[in-house]
Amino acid sequence: MRFTAEITLAGDCSPAAIGGRVIAEAARAAEELGFDAISFNDHPIPSRKWLDAGGHDAHDPFAVLGFCAAATQRLRLIPFAVILPHRNPFVLAKAFASLDVLSEGRTVASVCVGYLRSEFEAVGVPFAERNDRFDEGVEAMRTAWEHPEGTSFVGRFFTARNQVSTPPPVQRPLPIWISGNSRRSVERAGRYAQGWAPLIISADKARTVRAPAIPDLDAFAVRLDELRRVAGAAGRDASTIEVQAGGGPAAAGGDDLAAHTDWVRALADVGVTQHVIDCQIGGRRDGLAELRRFGDQVVSKLT
Repeated sequence: MRFTAEITLAGDCSPAAIGGRVIAEAARAAEELGFDAISFNDHPIPSRKWLDAGGHDAHDPFAVLGFCAAATQRLRLIPFAVILPHRNPFVLAKAFASLDVLSEGRTVASVCVGYLRSEFEAVGVPFAERNDRFDEGVEAMRTAWEHPEGTSFVGRFFTARNQVSTPPPVQRPLPIWISGNSRRSVERAGRYAQGWAPLIISADKARTVRAPAIPDLDAFAVRLDELRRVAGAAGRDASTIEVQAGGGPAAAGGDDLAAHTDWVRALADVGVTQHVIDCQIGGRRDGLAELRRFGDQVVSKLT
């Protein structure tokens, strides 16, 4: 099992509480404690209603992950996850490729469809088009990475005619992970992605993040079987697809690290390869202390 330190920001926190010193300390601590990756969310302009219902704020993922790249040597940089339809895919391809070059090949392009209607309205993207823009956007990004010296692509939303998209990413291919609980996300991951990143969440929590509930390991196993079926039908080896699971009964931290260790072992038994531990900074929780305690008592035993 490998571990991702997901750093979320408390609402209404002060800039000093989430500034460069704190971010660098978190990134270096995660690396020293044996975490495989560090992760940040993507919410450019969430609604007050959603934040008050339990949502979280976020730095720009490329700015903060670039900062972490400079502060570390080994950590993979995995946004959890970039909302692809918010952006032009050629601009997004450049951002991911630049991060991969600057980090010397440590970037994972973890992307999702997104779910906050008001946020789509704020960035000027029709909410009803998000799935179609996602599918076309993935294809456009892959074209830019695979043909950097002459990118040509004609789609419904985006067109490039022999454009240049350099520098190319260090990793060829740059890994794409699909974040999401829906069957459509599972199908996308099975057909072409290098990873799937769901959340194991109850129906109550699912309403906050507007995702289908995956309340327990039995429900998760059903989705994972579907991933393997889709991959097999596409002629792919499902064992090569990384599975990063967030959420679950122990995901919010707490003192019962023995129970969390048992939970991680159960995840590994059903096929999870990467587990996410959520560490919030800037609020009442001492996320850095939680990170260190989890690293000392769980990561050290299971990696």
